[in-house]
Amino acid sequence: MIVIKKYRYLLLLSVLLFFVIISCASNNKKNNNEPDVSEFEEGRIPGEYLVTVKEGVREKYINTLFASNKVVAVKKIHDNLYLVKIEDDPGPSKIYEDYLKDENIEKIQPNYKYEAETTGRKRMSKE
Repeated sequence: MIVIKKYRYLLLLSVLLFFVIISCASNNKKNNNEPDVSEFEEGRIPGEYLVTVKEGVREKYINTLFASNKVVAVKKIHDNLYLVKIEDDPGPSKIYEDYLKDENIEKIQPNYKYEAETTGRKRMSKE
């Protein structure tokens, strides 16, 4: 009994250290540089990507680049930002792998569908 009392702090410290190590190991798996594909799937519109290109790149270049995915439409949204609609969508991870290597592409992301939330409260009117 005296031995347990004498080493209880050491035992407590070793149990605590064990849980810290396990926690760090499980977090380490998630901290790689590869995007988590599951986070891109929810709410995205299949076959639609927002593509940011370097200045001077034209719509024709985007059509040519995405030709293997059967381009449906390319719409200019802002200066260097285009909405690219493709028929053959391999998914975000494959799109990143194939097109982010191109020096004229700065960024690609799926096009997400957003919905406004309603509060369910009635509007007050002046009377």
